[in-house]
Amino acid sequence: MYVVQRVVDEHPATPERLRWIVTVPSLELTSEGTFELMPLGRDETALTYRGVLRCGDRYAGCLRRVLTGVLEGHLESVATRVATRAERRTLAERTLGQA
Repeated sequence: MYVVQRVVDEHPATPERLRWIVTVPSLELTSEGTFELMPLGRDETALTYRGVLRCGDRYAGCLRRVLTGVLEGHLESVATRVATRAERRTLAERTLGQA
């Protein structure tokens, strides 16, 4: 099951949040991630990405270190991809604006 929840607060000092949840019932596994986007200025936004992985299956619990490493790698990879794409988009917008 895959659920995405978008939480938006009208107050400008509050970050915009995108939350997703993935569950695998057969392993009693739940993964929950939250993106927070906070405008810092006209051309800058801070991105925070947090994740939690819960596993109730006693056999999968033995893999806790491995699963933690996978989750950390995923968090770093997604944050890097988002930052790279945002940088490309900003550069393209500036280039097109000067044409």
